[in-house]
Amino acid sequence: MPGAIQALRSDNLAEGSSTVSHHGWQLLAQGCQRRMSALQSQGCGLRRVLPLGIWSVTGILVLLLYALIWKAGDLTRLPSLRIGFYNFCLWNQTSDGLQCYQASELEALGVSWISLVLARMFVYGALVVTLFALLLLLLAPSMGDERAWQQAKVLLAVSSGLLALGLGLGLSSVWKWLQPVLMGPGFLTLAIAQALLMLLLMAMAAFPLQTRKSQKLPEYC
Repeated sequence: MPGAIQALRSDNLAEGSSTVSHHGWQLLAQGCQRRMSALQSQGCGLRRVLPLGIWSVTGILVLLLYALIWKAGDLTRLPSLRIGFYNFCLWNQTSDGLQCYQASELEALGVSWISLVLARMFVYGALVVTLFALLLLLLAPSMGDERAWQQAKVLLAVSSGLLALGLGLGLSSVWKWLQPVLMGPGFLTLAIAQALLMLLLMAMAAFPLQTRKSQKLPEYC
């Protein structure tokens, strides 16, 4: 009898251990499945968000190209007034036409040509940096999505800062001859591009991408 009881207890312990082990493996399998589903959803989210980022940066780049290349950086372009990052032309009543001033002549008008040169460097630098940010986003699938996304975010922040500095310096240098009602499409386009850059940066900061492609699952998965 004692031997039979001991054998029965051994069978019960073995059965209980097998049940616990089976339940434990089920929990591990469920945990791994949830983990893999989360990683897959992050990858799908990236594939949805990355094209939106590319289109947004492309739109900003088009605005900068229109204002700085097509409009030659002019903040206002009127028949009697043309002022921008390259041109400074005022109406001359004697010649009955626009008279454009060179850098050496701007000092006599109270305009700092150094400020205009710096403003020109900043705004056109913003154009170049935005172009590089777009290239990074286009190359994201080949160089690592999260890495390219973070680098593009840094470049867009630099571009936003350069554009803001350039606009601020340019306007402060020629504000004596400009009024808000005289602002042309070039200035409005640059202002829209600046606003879109700030909105895009806030969206990228509010919804960071973490694909964790390099993070491995535990061995038991």
